[in-house]
Amino acid sequence: MNANPVREADVDFQMLDASLVLRQMDGAGTKLNIVILDACRNNPFGSRNLRMMQRGLAQMQAPEGTLISYATQPGNVALDGVDGNSPYAAALVSAIRKPDLDIFRTFNEVGLEVKRLTGGEQQPWVSASPIAGTFHFTKGGSVSPQPLVSAVAIPAVPATAVVPAPEEARTLIAAGEMQRLREIAARKRLPLADFDVDAAAGRLPEAQRRFVGVWISNYGFNRIGRQAMIVVHRVDPGGRVEGIFSWGPPTPKMPPEMQKRPAGFSPLEGKLSGNQIVFNHTNFVLTVTLNADNTMTIENRLRSGQVGLTVGAPVWQLSSAMAAGARK
Repeated sequence: MNANPVREADVDFQMLDASLVLRQMDGAGTKLNIVILDACRNNPFGSRNLRMMQRGLAQMQAPEGTLISYATQPGNVALDGVDGNSPYAAALVSAIRKPDLDIFRTFNEVGLEVKRLTGGEQQPWVSASPIAGTFHFTKGGSVSPQPLVSAVAIPAVPATAVVPAPEEARTLIAAGEMQRLREIAARKRLPLADFDVDAAAGRLPEAQRRFVGVWISNYGFNRIGRQAMIVVHRVDPGGRVEGIFSWGPPTPKMPPEMQKRPAGFSPLEGKLSGNQIVFNHTNFVLTVTLNADNTMTIENRLRSGQVGLTVGAPVWQLSSAMAAGARK
């Protein structure tokens, strides 16, 4: 961009108001809006003792049917790269060319790739409101469009499903199960990124295999806060874990400072030890404990020191699904 504001008043004429764009999108009545922000730089007035002192881009509320992708966490700054493209831009171009990735999985792939390219120094962020239906940047083959999601109740017991044998499938979670999870997540207003469960997970010992699954909170954090979803889609024999943490929109009972952060999700890497996984993120430490009844105690400890607790019910679990397949 050619903008070169030298005083705060110049912002009104040289810069684009993102909230204005979001309002126009909201008023257009479209089913899906995508905002990509690869302009996360320090506030130009940070060294001029003016009142605008925030570092990086501020976080925004996503209107209905909107996904906002930040090149890095709100309040942080992004890297420019050394080959003419930022790590975020390079990862985005690669991800949107992959066929049959839905919108959530596309930006999840972007986040994982940027984290890899930057050695964990930069982690993209996604804010989203509930999005009905599915969207693909690139379609491959003759894939039929998937139906719009609908609200359903969370089952009281873990779901069972027939899972193809490892040699017959690239992923151990079937398309029908993924659609069912979308519907359950929509009921809790949680964004769900598609994910693969590699066939190798089926060969893990039961003690590790039972961690592969999806858990959705029975109630909001501390019984007044957001709903949460934990996806664990990869567990290495050595205990390295890959997953996704999704959180719902704020609730009226939450403190005002906590209501500024909209719903969203973030890919995570962690370490499994005993019955517990610890995910270290830039902004929080997420500790999940798998209980004897397969429920999951979820602790979210923010860097500010605030702690949220909830318990998640298993809505899909690899060990249960494989047992069901064996019974068939």
